[in-house]
Amino acid sequence: MKKVLLSLLSVALLTTVTTVAASEIREYVLRKANYLIEVNGQAFKENALPVLNFEGNTYIPLRYTGDLLGVDVSWNQDERKAQIKEIFQYIEEDEYKDIELELVKLMNETAKAISDKDVDKYQSLFVEQASQKISSVIDRVIVSITNLKFKEIRDDQAWADVTQTFRITTDEFEQQGMYGVTYTSIHFIKENGVWKLGGYNY
Repeated sequence: MKKVLLSLLSVALLTTVTTVAASEIREYVLRKANYLIEVNGQAFKENALPVLNFEGNTYIPLRYTGDLLGVDVSWNQDERKAQIKEIFQYIEEDEYKDIELELVKLMNETAKAISDKDVDKYQSLFVEQASQKISSVIDRVIVSITNLKFKEIRDDQAWADVTQTFRITTDEFEQQGMYGVTYTSIHFIKENGVWKLGGYNY
């Protein structure tokens, strides 16, 4: 099976590369891909701007790449550059109140700390004796938190389940850039009047 490359560099070969010096103009010959492209089990088809193949690699127009991966693609006319930004889908805080709102804010803070690789902030969100506060999970970007379900809420403890989608940022096992999903159970503990993470299980 041919490997589909959905990278930012892919789009560079969709057009003729033109530099200031005319002598540096290069042309690339690409062929229309004659094989199926699937995204999450659904066939991708686009006749206006077809998927192309160049030397065994698959190239998809940048705008469609953004749509496929759930990222925002825009053109900066002033600086003449394409910009790609991930769209983070965290829990909508205005849908909750009281204790649930405090716990939702804590979950969102945790996801942001992981994504920002802010180790100090990440560790500060755990109770003092939590073993996972020194975990090396800061190797990913949390793209979304969905399917929140509070299982039980007490005065000083609470439990909830969520689904997290993440992008791996480490090159360990050649997985950098890959996306994954975890189904996470979170334990919350109220410590000195403040809700913190007690731990979680995948």
